[in-house]
Amino acid sequence: PMTRGDGKTDSNCTWFAATALYTATGINLHALEDPASAGKSEKKQRYPLGDAHEWRGKARNALNDPSHALAPFVDAVNKTPKVGAVMVYQPTSPSPRGHVAWVEAVERLPAEGKLAERWKITVIEEHYGGENKWAHVIEDLSQGNVKRWRRTFEKNVDQKDPDAIDLDGVDFIHWKADADN
Repeated sequence: PMTRGDGKTDSNCTWFAATALYTATGINLHALEDPASAGKSEKKQRYPLGDAHEWRGKARNALNDPSHALAPFVDAVNKTPKVGAVMVYQPTSPSPRGHVAWVEAVERLPAEGKLAERWKITVIEEHYGGENKWAHVIEDLSQGNVKRWRRTFEKNVDQKDPDAIDLDGVDFIHWKADADN
């Protein structure tokens, strides 16, 4: 979808990543209840996912707190790219709220010639406000006011951790495939 559930509001990167997660796994972040609002009103409050830069911290908190709204769904937060993860970018001056993107494809490429072993990653993202400094291929999937892109980029495998990407300011949130959705 190119708009939120009301059919009127254009989506953004967090809405799109949550919707892609729901489509792929059935995990509905849009419908999570906020445990902090329990017992405070008859109407259940939705869990606030917040801006993109908040996702990493909330996912890490969920790993350490079984009562956290995201605890049943978050499997790991690390620098290992995998299909179905949400890639979280730290805030930058052109994008002060950070950014998230859905990881659509991942391939590990061998070293060849002067090129080191590297990751080839394809993401789909919306409303990306930062620089497009890593993209090799961009496919514009936009419609009207909704800006959506598919891009593929390559970054080296981290020499200290062979399962990780050598890319500062980026982490991946991995989701439990067997979560009770």
